[in-house]
Amino acid sequence: MKANIVNIDQKVDLRKACEVLDTTCIKGNLDPTGLLLKGTPEEIKEEAGRCIKIGGRGYILSPGCELSRDTPYENLKALVEAARIY
Repeated sequence: MKANIVNIDQKVDLRKACEVLDTTCIKGNLDPTGLLLKGTPEEIKEEAGRCIKIGGRGYILSPGCELSRDTPYENLKALVEAARIY
C-alpha cells in the first residue's frame, strides 16, 4: 500500500496491523462504543497505554471509528491524559 496513514477499526489486531503495515503510520483501534462511550476513565487510560506501546513511534491514538455524541467528557479527557502520559 502507498498510504501514509491507515485507520484501523477496534476489531483489527493492532500488533498484527503493525507487522503487516510496517512503516505505514497507523491510527485508531480504540473501541468507540464499548470503551469510549461505556467505559471508565481508568479503562480508557489502560487501553490507550496498551495501544501506544504496541503502535510505537508514529502511532496516532484515536477511536477505530466515529465517536458517539453521547461520549462522556470525562472519557475524552482520560484519552487526552493517556496520550500525554504515554
